[in-house]
Amino acid sequence: MRSDPSLRSGAAVCFMCLRLLSLASVSTADGIARAATWASTPVGPDGPWNVVKISLGRSSQSLSLFPGHQWQILVPTSDYCSLNSSINHCDAGTYSKDKAIESKFGGIKFKTPVQHGTLGIPMAGPDLQIFYDDCDVVGPVPNCSMALVDTQMLRYPSGKLYPLFAGCLALGAPKVNQTYTQPGQPSINASIYPWWLQRIGTIPSSSFGMHIGSAAANAAMSGSLNFGGYDKNRIVGDILTSKGHFTDNVQLTDVAIKSIKGKSPFDFQTKTGLLAAGNSSIPSTGVNVSLDACSPYLTLPKSTCDAIASHLPVTFNSSLGLYLWNTNDAKYKGIIGSASALSFSITSAGNKKPITINVPFQHLNLTLTVPLLVSDAQYFPCFTGDPGAFVLGRAFMQDVFLGASYDNSLWWLAQAPGPDIPSNPNVVNLASSDESVSASGTEWASTWDRVWSASASDAKPSPSPSPETSSTSQFSPGLSTGEKVGIGVGVGVALLVLAAAGALFWHKTRRSKLSQESHTVSDESNSYSQAITEAYAPNPPPGRIYSS
Repeated sequence: MRSDPSLRSGAAVCFMCLRLLSLASVSTADGIARAATWASTPVGPDGPWNVVKISLGRSSQSLSLFPGHQWQILVPTSDYCSLNSSINHCDAGTYSKDKAIESKFGGIKFKTPVQHGTLGIPMAGPDLQIFYDDCDVVGPVPNCSMALVDTQMLRYPSGKLYPLFAGCLALGAPKVNQTYTQPGQPSINASIYPWWLQRIGTIPSSSFGMHIGSAAANAAMSGSLNFGGYDKNRIVGDILTSKGHFTDNVQLTDVAIKSIKGKSPFDFQTKTGLLAAGNSSIPSTGVNVSLDACSPYLTLPKSTCDAIASHLPVTFNSSLGLYLWNTNDAKYKGIIGSASALSFSITSAGNKKPITINVPFQHLNLTLTVPLLVSDAQYFPCFTGDPGAFVLGRAFMQDVFLGASYDNSLWWLAQAPGPDIPSNPNVVNLASSDESVSASGTEWASTWDRVWSASASDAKPSPSPSPETSSTSQFSPGLSTGEKVGIGVGVGVALLVLAAAGALFWHKTRRSKLSQESHTVSDESNSYSQAITEAYAPNPPPGRIYSS
């Protein structure tokens, strides 16, 4: 039986009315900071790690992503799961591509460089397909800029390939839009989060404040991500303020082991000089590093990792490029149960006064699971796989506040507190004119007092595997989390159409204004702009300049 064309046309008009109204309605909301929702289940075979919930597409497909990039939201597709056969790596959700949208990008030659997926581990596979679709983290935004993971994998030192277990949420970008052009064809405009929400009045500024927290055993802490503001409780101590963007390199000037209070589990209270220990090729000024919460490890020169490891009961696993804790060693319990930390001294191009970030060893006692190892094991996350850059990833970011104002091209780095965080967030709105954030005034060590003890009773023991034990498991498909949501259309169609017409006029006017501040990527001569190159390409390869 054939349906009446007029009914199909009316339903389509009503669907568009509802969509435009849903997008336009947020313009009447107050401009206040808005908090992202964190998933209740952490993700990853090498953490696990806290993840942020997001919905994509008109059918509101639910995914959980690591937050931490600029420009494009990195999204695993439903096709990605079909590559594998015995290990489910898609629990965080996948995205089913809209075929109509895909056809719009058919003539675009630009691809996102594959290494943009995670700066701290070498990536294998073709460059990433660009895309857009509606997205919602703290409010709906149309046509969000995306990059799709279809076949790309992580390459570990053994040469084995492992999949991504979650995508990466972009926190913003310097420009309002990302515009893709192609000769003789209409340009494609993709929206950048959170600029869209700022321009329609949902949030007071194009900014964010983030502390990813930790899912580490016995030292877990919830994540915090606000767009248009920040949680003041997540900042303790000094703040490094820098011009530019948080994806710019910072200078790591030293790494130290410190005993913060009580009896030291080491034969010293503080051991400095670990960054350049045993390696005369590392300058006294330190090395350039990237901050990337979408990478898991502390990707550092092997000489640095070895210098740190020489004071720890760990064994190097050359297949993974990581260090396994010897959990049967009495020193392990002493270190993991102590008030000790790995300390990082950092400066930036615009601020040469160093800031110190302490990462307690409770947050460096992470877990490797299948498929990385056959049996679960605790590990120390210093990684020596040399992706061409040095990177401080999620292992570092567990104890860091990171914020940025795109309105002012400013960003902030500070020490985050320990597990004893006030239960009620102290959220501060950031106006587009604000150029600073404020610390809570809480003493950092006090937020760890409950966790720290002289004994190692809180340490998580597990059998120590042989140093070269690695998984030979193959991967298995996971299930797509996309859902089809039906929209019922009742009476009052004429009123909806009238309201939508006004929304459409506002929408076009707003898009015209936004498009004037877009970032254009041209396909002419099969090239892309220098700005996009800097945003996506790995940093200059200090790992290949300084010998290990």
